[in-house]
Amino acid sequence: MKNPEQINEIIEYGTKAPSGHNTQPWKFLVKENEIQIHPDFERELPIVDPDNHALFISLGCAAENMLLAAKHFGYECTVNVVTNDKNISFIKLLLNKTGSIEKDNLFDYINIRQSTRNLYINDKVSSSHIAALQESFNFKGIQILMFTTAEDIKKLEAFITECTIR
Repeated sequence: MKNPEQINEIIEYGTKAPSGHNTQPWKFLVKENEIQIHPDFERELPIVDPDNHALFISLGCAAENMLLAAKHFGYECTVNVVTNDKNISFIKLLLNKTGSIEKDNLFDYINIRQSTRNLYINDKVSSSHIAALQESFNFKGIQILMFTTAEDIKKLEAFITECTIR
C-alpha cells in the first residue's frame, strides 16, 4: 500500500460506523491494494442477534464509511463480498489511487454521527426538518415514509416487536 497513513485513516472512518450495541464486530486486514473487513465473532450477541444478521449489517456500515472515505482521499473503490474456505463471508475493498477526489456530502457526517442513551426528548420534529430529510432522499424505486404521529407509531409496534424476536 503506497500511503499507509491514508489507509489507516480510511480504516478509522470504518471504525466510526454504527454497530449493534456498539460492539464494533469487525477486524481489518490490509493487503497490497485492498482492505478486508472480517467479522469478529468474539463480539457477537447470540441472544439479540442469534443469526449474526445485525453483525453483518455492522460490517456493511463500516464498509460504507470506508468507501466514502476512500473516495474523499482520491481512491476508486470496488467492494466485493467474499466467502472463505471456512464458509465465512467478509468484505473486500479494492483500492486504486486515482487522484481525483469525489465529494459526497455524507462523508462530512461521519465524524459528527452519534448515538446516545440519554433520555428521549418528546419534541415534535419540525416540518422544515422533515422537508430537508425528504429532499435529501433521492433513490430511484425507493420511497421514504415518515411516521410522525402517535397513531402512526402505534401501528408499527407489532412489526417492531416481531422484528426484534426474529
